[in-house]
Amino acid sequence: MNRRHLMAAVVATVGASAARAEAVSWDGIAGSGYRLEMPAGYRHVVLPRPDGGIVRQYTALAAGKFFDFTVTDLVGNEAHLPASPAELAQRLEQMEAGMLRSWPGASVLEHQTLQLGGAPGRAMTCSIDQGRHILFVRMYFAREAIYMQLVRAPAAERQDPAVAQFLDSLSLQ
Repeated sequence: MNRRHLMAAVVATVGASAARAEAVSWDGIAGSGYRLEMPAGYRHVVLPRPDGGIVRQYTALAAGKFFDFTVTDLVGNEAHLPASPAELAQRLEQMEAGMLRSWPGASVLEHQTLQLGGAPGRAMTCSIDQGRHILFVRMYFAREAIYMQLVRAPAAERQDPAVAQFLDSLSLQ
């Protein structure tokens, strides 16, 4: 199931929730833990990967906005940081391209390089659904996992403090 279909399923099954946030944290192995604030009433799904890794996904619908935090464990040959800045840039570009494939017709409005807890990353803001919605995405590539935050909001609510609160609440350990 791609991200767009999962989002539609969550929107169809989760009612609007209060604006308060709930802490989400996981103390992972070998320094791969995280902490962030999700909107109240979030859903949590754990999916096994065929290679033995795990995908942890937290989703919520609050005040007409969809919030998603996904952690994909890296295993085997994946479980390392790229050897060079060029390889890192290539892997981040591949992650970004994969995300954009889920949103045909998306136009990238902003794009920047980030770092969080030593993990390099990318942020992008896209216009989707013929300009009716804004998509905020942050992706971080760590040694043991890929961390991705996503918010889909009506275009008129681009400056909503709840979006910034969610995106800025992530910390990696």
